Amino acid sequence: LVLQRALDRETTSTHELTVLAEDGGVPVRSGTIQITIRVKDANDNAPVFSQSVYSVSLLESAPTGSLIIKLNATDLDDGPNGDITYSLSTHNSADDRKLVAVNSQTGEIKLKEYLDFEQSKTFVINIEAIDNGPYAIPQHCDVFVDVIDVNDNAPEVSLTSMSSAVAENVPIGTIVALLSAEDKDSGQNGQVQCEIPNKLPFKLESPVRNNWKLLVQHGLDRETTSRYDIAVTCADAGEPPLTSTKNIRADISDVNDNAPRFTKAAYTANVMENNVIGDSIFSLTAYDPDTRQNARLNFTILNSVVASYVSINSQNGVIFAQKSFDYEQLKNFQIHVLVRD
Repeated sequence: LVLQRALDRETTSTHELTVLAEDGGVPVRSGTIQITIRVKDANDNAPVFSQSVYSVSLLESAPTGSLIIKLNATDLDDGPNGDITYSLSTHNSADDRKLVAVNSQTGEIKLKEYLDFEQSKTFVINIEAIDNGPYAIPQHCDVFVDVIDVNDNAPEVSLTSMSSAVAENVPIGTIVALLSAEDKDSGQNGQVQCEIPNKLPFKLESPVRNNWKLLVQHGLDRETTSRYDIAVTCADAGEPPLTSTKNIRADISDVNDNAPRFTKAAYTANVMENNVIGDSIFSLTAYDPDTRQNARLNFTILNSVVASYVSINSQNGVIFAQKSFDYEQLKNFQIHVLVRD
């Protein structure tokens, strides 16, 4: 038997032949024999993937060990020539090699490290499939992995500008501070809104996305409240939303908007006659709700007629006798005192 054309085991693996032998006598005698030819496999087929490119999506919160995809390549050969081994090809970067693991027998690709959408939104894995026969030719496919963002980042709030102090007489709408807020997530997870408590005399406005102005909304009064601790709370639109809080301290500076006042409209002082010249005969008390220079008081006697009788300490309001009084000559007199800050 001589082979006349090439065999293909993958098309026909067995050939059944009947061989007839005849003699030259009369009558002709003949005999037959059945021959079965089994075609042995040669490694003439490479593995074939069902697709050259695969696309999958994976949540960035997927735990390690999660199945990314199971690949299936086929090889028409038989035995070791048809047994396929899967692996990461040398075309993959070192970072991608750290991310995934490939089961060499099943073609399963699993996550080996945690994903981070903010660092990498997509990556490509190049997989090699090769049979175990001699002169094997590897085949490749690409797996594109899209990382799906999850709301795992809270907004980051920064104070970009802040007034050292806010005068209590500033007009409505005065800018107190400038803030910015960024969220590394995408889509709704990265949309940020900020707010402050309603009870405060301030408000937030956002002229530009992710930027806010803290403005004076109502009149300020340092004598009522000299300091505000403002909690700016920023939340994203994710589900569930994540929040961050930035505390801002606004000190209200004083303006001279209050006049000093005596504790009484009129005082009565009793002085024994024959007193010692220079003795303290009375002390006036006044107060000014302002602070520092605006609250420093100066006392002055207005009626010059009594200037020969008494004097006053301009700083503390203590009145001193300038003479020794005689009841029979002077029984009473009035002193008009002015206090100013």
